Amino acid sequence: MSAFNPIRVMKQDAGIGNRRAQLRQILVIFQFVIAVILIIGSLTMYRQIRYIQSHKFSFEKERVVVLPSMSGAMRSSFTSVEEELKRIPGVTEVSAASMVPNRGLTKSVFLPEGFPEDQAQTMNTLSVHPGFIPLLGLKIMAGRNFSADLVTDKDQAALINETAVKQFGWTNPIGKTFSFDSGPGASGGTSTKTVVGVVQDFHLTSLRNKVEPLFIDCVPENLDYLIVKVDTKDLPQTLELLKAKWKDLNPRQGFDYFFLDETFDREYLTEMRLSKLMLDFTILAIFIGCMGLYAISTFAATRRTKEIGVRKVLGATKSGIVTLLSREFLLLVTIAVLVAWLIAYYGLDKWLQSYAYHINLSWGSFLIAGLLALMISLITVGFQAIRVATANPVKALRYE
Repeated sequence: MSAFNPIRVMKQDAGIGNRRAQLRQILVIFQFVIAVILIIGSLTMYRQIRYIQSHKFSFEKERVVVLPSMSGAMRSSFTSVEEELKRIPGVTEVSAASMVPNRGLTKSVFLPEGFPEDQAQTMNTLSVHPGFIPLLGLKIMAGRNFSADLVTDKDQAALINETAVKQFGWTNPIGKTFSFDSGPGASGGTSTKTVVGVVQDFHLTSLRNKVEPLFIDCVPENLDYLIVKVDTKDLPQTLELLKAKWKDLNPRQGFDYFFLDETFDREYLTEMRLSKLMLDFTILAIFIGCMGLYAISTFAATRRTKEIGVRKVLGATKSGIVTLLSREFLLLVTIAVLVAWLIAYYGLDKWLQSYAYHINLSWGSFLIAGLLALMISLITVGFQAIRVATANPVKALRYE
């Protein structure tokens, strides 16, 4: 049997103590890495959501009521429908379209003028009533809008957006033609429409997607969504009158309406919920980090009680003692901040790239998160350090 070796036992105890100390240090770093990442993430998501909500979609989406599923009778006599609806108090403008922004897309294949047959272009398509452009506040950048007075516009005219002009490389798009398959039963199976105007780019989908080339025609048979702009002074009454009129005009279809701006708000509801959830987790992570840091700093101060007592007897100042006890933990938090910055930058940059239109990562958010973490750790550790630094050194020297 080997003899008892006290030196070996002391070395083993010291090794275990060092491993435990390292484990506690790793725990502090991990907790504050998570906290700083959550702080940066919360600030960035808040800024992106605010950017989305304040972004100008190039059309007026407020005060716009949309009713889907117009009847065939409404389409064929839309002029009289428009006149009846405008008599309702609170209704300011009326129009219609085959779809509305953020409610799906229809794509078709076209052959733009000057392109060989093997280079047909796929474009988003939209059929509108002439009042669609002014109702949404869209601008005609070149040429003209559709005209209800020109019966030829239905079969011959088209609008395109600015992105289409750029993609096709046209310096003067007015008068350019598009050929397309008009479907079975049409004469020759191919139709041609001439560009009479260029409308400014506007978002048909969320800001995650770039604006794509758009072809707009004026075919009444394709209109499905009734679009009404209202005055919000007495909105409930206006909606009730609108409901009654809708039942008269389209009795087989229920009055299922929605506000255009709400469809965009719902698009980002997930981000808003995630942002709130991240804020809750951020507060929780900071609290847990502070509790852990306080416990570890208390343990460290307790282990160094005699050392601190000796230092005070030999003339160490209170500020010196506070600095001594705080320095190690501030270094750990600084390491955590640097690690968190790298992880947050990589992750948030990837997340923002999922949006075609997004904010730039701000170093201000990183600095705020870093300074907040350092300030919180300084207060947490500093409180314990001050308590130890102001204690009676005689009691410290007697401490076992």
